[in-house]
Amino acid sequence: MPDDFADNLLKGIPRKDFVFGNSVHFAAFSPSGEVVNGWKESSINWEDDDGAVECLLMKEKGGELHFRGGVVRVSRDKVDGIIEHFKVDKEFSYERKPIEGNEYHGNLLFAENIKSELKRTICGALSLIARFV
Repeated sequence: MPDDFADNLLKGIPRKDFVFGNSVHFAAFSPSGEVVNGWKESSINWEDDDGAVECLLMKEKGGELHFRGGVVRVSRDKVDGIIEHFKVDKEFSYERKPIEGNEYHGNLLFAENIKSELKRTICGALSLIARFV
């Protein structure tokens, strides 16, 4: 992986029912939407500085705060460890992809043809290492 990534990534949790005490449901990491260049995306922010957290906490959707379940932090080293441990570099990756109004934006990337069992395993591993901000 290139080194233009922050040490941590942040994932906004839009649903309170994805939160169980200090844990987050694996579905919070699951990709949604259409396939882009062979990958399904799960939106994240790279924690370049404190503004990345604030950007997520202040994001609105439909006139309400979008991430009502909070924000979790995941170490990039641990994500790299998942990729290495499960040997899934062809099925799972990440990117930096700034969007208008969010310079921190990126995505967790899941191959469009990833087996659902493997996708759930990766998302479960991510949920186990995620810590609330």
